[in-house]
Formats: sequence, structure tokens, C-alpha cells
Amino acid sequence: MVVWATALLALSLAGLFALLHTAYWLVSPPLSPQAQDYEALAKALPTSTDNAYRVEGLFAPAVLDPAQYGRCVHPFLLLRKDREAEKQAGVERCNQGKPPLSLPPALEQAQVSPGWTEREWLALAQAVPDQTLLARSKAIAAAGPRSFGYRLGDLSPPLRPLWTLNLWQSAHALALWRQGRTDDAVSAFESAIEDNLQSADDTLIEAMISVRGLSQNLLALQLALAPSPAPDEASAQRLRHLLDAVDSMPARGFKAMDAEWATYASTFDLEELREQLDRPGVLGWFTTTPLRLTHREDTLNRLAIQFGDARQRMLDASEGAPKAQSAPTPMPEASPCASLSKGTLVCYALLPNPFGRYFLDSAGFRADSYDPYGIRIADVRNLAAATRLSLEARRRGLAGQALATFVADAPPEMRDVFTRQPFAYNPQIRELTIVLRHKSPVLGEAGEYRLLL
Repeated sequence: MVVWATALLALSLAGLFALLHTAYWLVSPPLSPQAQDYEALAKALPTSTDNAYRVEGLFAPAVLDPAQYGRCVHPFLLLRKDREAEKQAGVERCNQGKPPLSLPPALEQAQVSPGWTEREWLALAQAVPDQTLLARSKAIAAAGPRSFGYRLGDLSPPLRPLWTLNLWQSAHALALWRQGRTDDAVSAFESAIEDNLQSADDTLIEAMISVRGLSQNLLALQLALAPSPAPDEASAQRLRHLLDAVDSMPARGFKAMDAEWATYASTFDLEELREQLDRPGVLGWFTTTPLRLTHREDTLNRLAIQFGDARQRMLDASEGAPKAQSAPTPMPEASPCASLSKGTLVCYALLPNPFGRYFLDSAGFRADSYDPYGIRIADVRNLAAATRLSLEARRRGLAGQALATFVADAPPEMRDVFTRQPFAYNPQIRELTIVLRHKSPVLGEAGEYRLLL
């Protein structure tokens, strides 16, 4: 009797499930205008670019074309660790018997921080990279997006060597400044900072790498300005324009979120997933049925609401807004099932588009997870504001009490980005105190750091 009752209950639930979801498919909503907009932005992104292979081939032997070399080594670099011998043999074939280029060890091992002395910076400037590497890094910066695609399995090209070369440019610029070659130094700072800004709106990973690079650039520029006489007006104007350009980072980070949408949305490319999972027999039917019953439009519509919230929160954070001003947008009809420990599957079965909602809940997308990216952007803008303050103080030739008064009454663009208050200043040791809101590989742990003024 119990068996029959259980079977009847199971059949009733199955019938209810079929009825509910058949009705939903008949009246299900189309792709929302918001989701359509994000899809259009994602489709405009490049997929696999020559510039990505150019990055992969940065260390190609000097006589070889880096983009062609990158295409040669790319499949070998993707091999697992247990195929290391095959990987090395493939790379050697791509080298064609010629030695690959490399970075000077002192440059590769450098760990810049606000406490770096001028001697350390100038020593780094002596670690001159191969000129071919510098020329290739400039070609990469000028050649547009560098991407292998925007799906979860698509890896970014190795970008660390680029910001390492960019670090040397900062050290070199400081050395030129100390040699009295101000015009050349300003040009070198322009080149380094513009290279970082070029790629900041491509992907969020690259935006964060740009934040790291800009932090290095600005620390070197701040140190150059601190004990120096006033630069000439033309140089000061060029540097002001350069520092103002750092304030474009919130807009660039906002644009970089296009690639985040493309990555998340790619997980709901149901046709492609079905092809990947399709197998003959019962196993194939079992693995692909959830995908066949998933309503892609409803899933993306819900993702778009969360994504739009995340994007706005990141923009607000990058402009220094407190978290209270960027409260999350409540998601309509949010899934009540994700927090359940028992009965989760039954709960999802009673919702429209159950598999789509389950996939979305399982993807772990949270709007507030993007706040730290915005805070990092605001932190580098804070460093730019302090450097702008140093530049103006040098331009005016301020010292002593006049300098302290100027810091206390600084205009808005020379104040803390988060609080809109003047930076703390110690006139006895001529140091500005900057508060770092998020841990940085360059600026250190969250908390205070100090700059010579």
C-alpha cells in the first residue's frame, strides 16, 4: 500500500511538474531589453586576437615574429603538467634553434612599494631590458585587445611581463628626471601611464593589472616631484593632463564589465553545452535533458538584473562612494531554493524554469563580489590625487607653513577620493598620509601608507 501511495505521489508530482512547465514555456518572456543590451555589447567584443598571440610570443627569439611565434607555442603551453616533456619539445621546435629573450633578473624580481627609496628605483633603472622586448611591448600596447575569448575555459595571455617592462619605464623616467632631462622624463611617464590606460577597458583582469601598473607609475612620479624644483609650465601641464587621465579608470572599469557578461552568459550557451554533453543512450539523455528544459531567455533576464546591479556597484565603488550609497537592487521573484539544505530539488521543481534558476544560483554570481574591483580603482585614483597635489605644490614653489596651509585647503581634485577631505600631512617630516582601502600588490595591506611631499 505504501509503495502504491509513493508511486502515485511521484506520478502526481511529475504530472504537476509537466503541466506547470509546459504552461510556462507557452507564456515565457522574451529576452529583456536589459539582457539584449548586454548581449549586444558582448557580441561586439573581439574573440581570439593576433595581439593575444603577440603577448604569448613576447619572448620569441629576436629574429622571429612574436605573433607567429605565439600561435606556434600556444597549443604547447596549454598542455597539462604531466606532458611537460612534450611541451618543452614543442617550444624548442618553435624556437627554431635560436635563443629566446628574457628579462633582467633584477627587474623580474622587483617588488615595488611606497617605501622604496630613490636609490632602489635608480638601481632598477640600470636593469635595462632588451630593446626588442621594449619595442614589442609598445607594439602590444598599440595593437588593441589581447584576448583568447570570453568563455570560462579561455585563458588570458601571460600579462605579467608587460607590467614588469612597464615598471622599468617608470624607473627609467625617474632616472631621466634626476638627470635634468625633464622633457624626456615626462615623455617616458606619458608612455608608461598611457600603456596602462590603453587596455584597462578590455577585461576586468586587465583593468586590475592596469591599476597595479598605474600604482607603480605614480609612485615613481611622486618621488620624482617630491624633492625637485618646480617643473616648467609646459611639463607641469603635460603631467596634469596625464594625472587627469587616471580619473578615466571608473569608466574603463565599467566598460571592462562587458567581458564579464560575455563570460557568465557563455555558460548558458545551451546549444554548445548540449553538443559537449551529448552521448548515445540513457547517459546522453540524462545529461542533456536539464539543458533541453532550461529557458535561456528567462535565465539571462535574471542574470541581467544581478549583473546590472554588480556593474553599478563597481562603478560607484570606483568613484569612492560608500557602500551605503550602492545598496543592491532586489531581484524580483528571487529563487527561494538556494538556501535550503533539504528538499532543494523539490523546491526548484515547483518554480518556473527550474534548471535555469538552479544553474544561475550555482554559478555563484554575487553583485557585491565586484565591489573590491571598484575600490582598487578608487585607491589608484587616490594616489593620483596625492600626486596631483605634489605637482601643484612644486609648481607654486610652496614650503613650510604655506605648504601645510595649501594641503589643508586643497581643491577637490587633490583630496581623498573616498572622504573628499584633505590628506593628512606632517610638516615636520613633509609626509602625506594616504589611506589604502583594499590590499594592493604594490601599495601594501589596507591601511595607511606615506609619501614624501
